[in-house]
Amino acid sequence: MWQSRGWSDKVNLVEVTMDPGRDTPPVLKAYAQKTGATWPLLTAPDAALLNFWDALHVSYNMVPYTDTPPTDWYTGRPETYDVSHDALAIVLDQQGYPRFTLVGNPHVGHALSKPLASVFTPSS
Repeated sequence: MWQSRGWSDKVNLVEVTMDPGRDTPPVLKAYAQKTGATWPLLTAPDAALLNFWDALHVSYNMVPYTDTPPTDWYTGRPETYDVSHDALAIVLDQQGYPRFTLVGNPHVGHALSKPLASVFTPSS
């Protein structure tokens, strides 16, 4: 990743949830362990996250399942909702201003790792 390109002192990677109802600190810790994520995985109260994502013009909302819901990878129980959201990566400068936004599912040059793919449920 960015470390192998010599960017360790120039780039910080973080992931910010759009699902604070499920992405609690213990769940994010388990997710990091399961997927090998070594960067910060951030969550916050609903209102703070709404403000954060709204400032970046990102939309998301909770949608109830209409068919049989998938099983939650962490709890093993059926999920009660899905989160419909924009897919993007945002590059912020050193002052925290967005400088580049990549919208959509980016082609990262490889498939998802097996541990990361294992937390997703195929859509029907």
